[in-house]
Amino acid sequence: MQSPPPPMTAYEENITRSYQYLNGVRMQSAILFSSTTFCIDRCLDTEELYTLMRTTNAPISYRLQKDMEEKKCVQNCSAKWDELFNLTLTETNEAAIRDVQASAIAKMMGAIQQ
Repeated sequence: MQSPPPPMTAYEENITRSYQYLNGVRMQSAILFSSTTFCIDRCLDTEELYTLMRTTNAPISYRLQKDMEEKKCVQNCSAKWDELFNLTLTETNEAAIRDVQASAIAKMMGAIQQ
């Protein structure tokens, strides 16, 4: 049987935590970028756009309606990003608040013990 690995130093723990956080952010960024881009591409009406049917042959009301449909669709795509961004931001802020509170409590406990 192998002996258990030696405990990590504080430096190794910080590096490991940083690496895991960076890896999570990279994965999240890749997922968000590809899915948001795909969503926006799906929203755009490229068939009419590239043939110029919307700009030359269609009445203004039709063009405006199509533009508003695209705008609403793209806003829904970005809403998915906003929701995930807000969730990530909230989690990060809560972790920072916990760290500050723990540090303050540790200082108070240290002051009481002295």
